[in-house]
Amino acid sequence: KTNAIAWKLPGGGMLDSTASFKNKRSYLQNEMERRMARICQPFGVTQRVLQIAIQRENVLESSLRLLHHTPPDDIDAGPIRVRFHGEEGLDAGGLAKDWYQEVARRLHDDSTGLMIQNEDTGYITIDPRASSIHEPAESARLFRAIGTFLAKAIIDKQTLGVNLDPLLLCLLSGKQPNVFTEEELAVAGEVPEDPRYAPTIHGRSVLQLSEPQFYRGLKWCKNNDVADVDLTFTCSYELFDESQVIELVPYGLNKEVTQENKEEYIALMTHWLFRERYEPALSSLIEGFEKHVSISKYMRHFTLEELQLLLGGRPDIDVGEIRKDVQFSGGYHNDSDQIEWLWHILEDFDVEKLSMFLGFVTGCATMPIDGMEPPLHVTLMEVDGSGLVGDGDTKMADEMLPRAHTCFNQIVIPAYSDMEVMKRKILYALENASEGFYIT
Repeated sequence: KTNAIAWKLPGGGMLDSTASFKNKRSYLQNEMERRMARICQPFGVTQRVLQIAIQRENVLESSLRLLHHTPPDDIDAGPIRVRFHGEEGLDAGGLAKDWYQEVARRLHDDSTGLMIQNEDTGYITIDPRASSIHEPAESARLFRAIGTFLAKAIIDKQTLGVNLDPLLLCLLSGKQPNVFTEEELAVAGEVPEDPRYAPTIHGRSVLQLSEPQFYRGLKWCKNNDVADVDLTFTCSYELFDESQVIELVPYGLNKEVTQENKEEYIALMTHWLFRERYEPALSSLIEGFEKHVSISKYMRHFTLEELQLLLGGRPDIDVGEIRKDVQFSGGYHNDSDQIEWLWHILEDFDVEKLSMFLGFVTGCATMPIDGMEPPLHVTLMEVDGSGLVGDGDTKMADEMLPRAHTCFNQIVIPAYSDMEVMKRKILYALENASEGFYIT
């Protein structure tokens, strides 16, 4: 069979004609597992777990330092397992999920000078101040480690709960970021032949999503006569709360934008917006990523939406899906009053509280792409050390908090006397147990 998009998978399957997200993920994971097996073959095992010990109060810096100094083969040889100093949790997968989420969250803390969340769009991107905050060698080390972290999340099938900037999604999937959509280019008779160009998310271009103000300005410039507009080959932006002006060409302050050269101006402005202002951090991040996952071989198959799903997780949380395959133990069953109350409470939660609940129970605040695996497991909590579940001892149960075992997606709930008590205790647990794993 000769079909350009019928790539053979290692397991003998075939990437279907629609290049479905499921098959692309299977292809990627099969390739990562084959690489893992090749690395581990000399040791007579199929994988080697990477054990790391991290200080939670310094989780970002210590994690990036560790990723930088660990050989690529050791990172790719098996899943990461984490121990947090001073905490008693044993990692069977739950602590690793928490580590991925915690590092991702702290990456875009405004004080790090690494990543930043755009206040207008909500997207996470490289902090333009990075080259001014970090020395060149330090910046290269840090951003290569960030690239490694993103790649390792994909290898380990971990979602990070972040909304990455479309520009980063473009570059991590081997596509050319664009100012205008294919439809907008078609109006001007400029539809590109290369399908990697003009990628969109929900019908909007990369610049339209990540920098709406610059997009509106360049679109106006493209579609209108600029003869009477005071435009020069410069770009104004803010850095450290001060206005900065950069010249797009030598002596750009003295070069006017005209009808004849406005396409050059748009191209230069686009290059600065998409590349120059983030360099050299952007190149270091891509370099770190590609040490572990080839963009041209694997990531190019994914659309921008699919890559966001792969790294960020699902934006929706469906309580019906959570309860579909739920399991019970310790005395609870589907008709238990406490189980009915639990569903009512979750259905009343907004998205933020549902994310907190998922984080509490699973270690990850977003829904896994393929649903919860293993399914949610609800267990009746013992109220004393005798092994009795104490259904009648509601007073003691009402004083207890729910517990979670994130490695197994398990929540252990006392036999509360009514739904209001249960809701109050669950909310207290969610709001006060966001960090740390302890045996209680």
